Amino acid sequence: MLLFYLFRKGKFLLILGILLVVGSLNNIVVKATTSERWQRIRTPHYDIIFLSEMAREAQRMANTLEILYFPVSKTLSTIPKRIPIILKSQTAIPNGITILGPPRRVEFFTFPPQDYTYILNNDWLNLLALHELRHVVQHEIMLKNQMISFGVPDWNWMLEGDAVGTETALSKAGRGRAPYFELLYKVNLLERGGFSYFKQMNRSYQHQIPDHYRMGYFITTYLKRKYGTDIISKLMQRDNIWEIINPFTLHNRCRKLTSRSLTQIYQDVNTELKELWSKQLEDLKITSFHPIHTRNSEEYTDYKYPQPISSGIIAIKSGIGTITHFTYINETGKENHIFTPGPIDSDIRFSAAKDKIVWIEHMPALRWEHKRYTAIQSYNITTKRYKTIAYPSRYSTAALSPNATKLIAVETDEAYNHKLMVLDAETGAILCSLPNPANHYYLTPIWSSDGKYIVTVKHVQNKAGISLIDPQTGKSQDILPYTEELIGCPILHGSYIYYSSAYSGIDNIYAVHINTKQRFQVTSSKYGAYNPAVSTDGKWLLYNDFGKDGMNAVKIFLDSTQWTPIEKVEDKNIHYYQPLIDQADILNQVPNNTYAIEEYTTWKNFNNVLPQFTKLSTHNYQDNIMGGFVFRDILGESELVLPGLGYKWHKFTKHTGRIFTRFTYKRWYPIIDINASILPTIRIKDDATEISTSQEYQLNLTLPFTWNFHAYTYNIVLNTSTIIKNLTKSNTWVRQQTYIAYFSRFSKKSLRDIYSPWGQKFKVDYIHTPYGGPQLKGVGINLKVYFPGLYKHHSFRIGMKQQHNLSKINSISFFKIPRGLDKQESYQNSHRTHRISVNYAFPISYPDIHVTPFVFIERLRANLFYDYGYHFVQERSYHIIGADFIIDTQWFQVGLRCMYKINTNDRMANVLLK
Repeated sequence: MLLFYLFRKGKFLLILGILLVVGSLNNIVVKATTSERWQRIRTPHYDIIFLSEMAREAQRMANTLEILYFPVSKTLSTIPKRIPIILKSQTAIPNGITILGPPRRVEFFTFPPQDYTYILNNDWLNLLALHELRHVVQHEIMLKNQMISFGVPDWNWMLEGDAVGTETALSKAGRGRAPYFELLYKVNLLERGGFSYFKQMNRSYQHQIPDHYRMGYFITTYLKRKYGTDIISKLMQRDNIWEIINPFTLHNRCRKLTSRSLTQIYQDVNTELKELWSKQLEDLKITSFHPIHTRNSEEYTDYKYPQPISSGIIAIKSGIGTITHFTYINETGKENHIFTPGPIDSDIRFSAAKDKIVWIEHMPALRWEHKRYTAIQSYNITTKRYKTIAYPSRYSTAALSPNATKLIAVETDEAYNHKLMVLDAETGAILCSLPNPANHYYLTPIWSSDGKYIVTVKHVQNKAGISLIDPQTGKSQDILPYTEELIGCPILHGSYIYYSSAYSGIDNIYAVHINTKQRFQVTSSKYGAYNPAVSTDGKWLLYNDFGKDGMNAVKIFLDSTQWTPIEKVEDKNIHYYQPLIDQADILNQVPNNTYAIEEYTTWKNFNNVLPQFTKLSTHNYQDNIMGGFVFRDILGESELVLPGLGYKWHKFTKHTGRIFTRFTYKRWYPIIDINASILPTIRIKDDATEISTSQEYQLNLTLPFTWNFHAYTYNIVLNTSTIIKNLTKSNTWVRQQTYIAYFSRFSKKSLRDIYSPWGQKFKVDYIHTPYGGPQLKGVGINLKVYFPGLYKHHSFRIGMKQQHNLSKINSISFFKIPRGLDKQESYQNSHRTHRISVNYAFPISYPDIHVTPFVFIERLRANLFYDYGYHFVQERSYHIIGADFIIDTQWFQVGLRCMYKINTNDRMANVLLK
């Protein structure tokens, strides 16, 4: 009752009380969560924040970041302000991100990738430093110029392309040096003639489009080659207020500086690249291969990592309209679906032996958003048994021994220690850890065909080599000397190690003799050959050959007399990046200074204020917009909105404003959310206007859980809220308690799928007033199920909702207004209602056309529906049928809804916008 008394004393006392509670939370939490010990190194230009286990790497990064500070900034003519760099070592996903705010920061996800075409020969943290620091400088220019139009897609390709160019120029293994990086762009240009600037810039459901990293790298590199290395800086400058707010400024400045429009520059880039790549293919003798599978359409589809088993071939099949799964291919090329795994990286090799498949899956921590793990999963093709071998783990790759009893895996722990681990293939138990005193990084280790050795790529000082390791003794033998050549995916069969390499400028399969060290080019592909494997009889080399419709699984007869000695391999490298190379050896000049380490307390760094709109929605007859000044701590554990403003408008009833403060804390097991609101309301009834002000205070506790199993993602959310609000008409206070239980289960979907083929959502709401006062009591049940439609990418959705208001006050509402009804006839305030909806959604076409420079039509689709509702008290029902015709663009969805009310014979239509 004391809390209720304070609420009645006034809103200012409440807000003051909330802030006092917020201010004391940090000391409580620090004592309660001592397992996470955050520390900080302050260098002249950075605050490096890390968990104590990462202290060694934090010192190395401090030295690396400082030596890169000026070289990364050089061609942008801007020196960035101090910025926090967070080493996130608890997330087993390779990534890096620079965030403009709030708060402004850089995050390094320290778990390195196994894809050699991504990490190349770099140390993972060094690559992140080069790329993300360039974004820091770019963002500094944005902040100085108050640029608010950077969300336009043009900016995405320019910022990312420029960053890729920087990592390429300042290291000897940036992505711009990798033939694989240019592969899809190159094939689309040579085989399809290229796409329009607007299609290339946006997403397409019709064709596989290279991402903005690739598009941006080629455009920005062309601009730097032709107009000088400072051209990006000039394009980002803003000279007046009009240039700041004008979304076409980048186009205008490009024309001003180059006398060419952006679309013309794009065409110039394609003309130059087409000429270079066509010349690269001149006089190229292409290996004749045998396709392992057949293609029935031109839909982009990959068949990656063909692996032999006793009776056929297994590959990972994925594509623009295909959910990633394992497929079995027999000798005639006929396919059978084997199994759909959970979230996997299709660029990481899986392993197969004795009719058993093993792969790595990315797994969320059950409760914590900032933690991610990996799991080693297995599937037995014969017994159809699915099993988790290791979870939670930090393994990045795993390979079966030929007899399927052991695994060789790479583990990177939270201290950035890299380990080669031999595991039991059934239990996941650690059998031994192979010595790695210098902490070298290993890529795609695999057992030899006789099971006696392990062959792997090893990174040493920004170079790569191939090593042969005896798992019994741990002794290592270097077969391929350390080189700047981009190599990956080695396998050992007989006397040869087969591997992928970019040696000639086109990715191909090569072989090295383990005794003589002689090297040979085995394949000569038009665009690229990858991922070698040897058939079970040892006569055929299986691999991937890239074509215009994706990765093909192919094979050639193993005949060493047809191989080309390395000395006779023609150099087809283009070196498009060559004019931009500057200080490419800078990572070899990093000093070894020792910086002071101090304890880091998140609450003392609760900073960076930025206005942020938190919600914008439209639904039938109501609009809702909310925003405010957001304070967030750098680690993302807490958030304060002060002040927040909101507005809700309803066509038939009222206008409601909202002035609020909200505090959210995520570090404890329940997420804590505290809200205080003042609600000025204008009610309109019978042409009369009534103005009132009410108050509302909430304490929310939420427990979210997320996990994966097979091809499904599961979510459970449990929530309880204590809400105290006053009813202005009766000047009484309502003290209510609400409970929400939510469950969902959704299968994976392809890019073209509108909804998940299989899914279920179930939600129960319950509200009551156990603390006295006006009595409210009600329950709402919401169920929605998803099924595949009659054709590919079609979807059935069936929804059922039921609401019971067990009190006499008609103010309980759990559901939105149904389609075709306004609030007065929706039964939303009724005591008991029941609703059923049936939907059938399907794509119509993928036009890929732009109607303005910033609106690109990606897809036309439709949704047919039938809605039924029943009011039990009034014994009245409604039946509505209709159709939605929707246009999907890169920014929004717009469409037309046509409806027919069977009861009243009314026809209606309204515009949809989301």
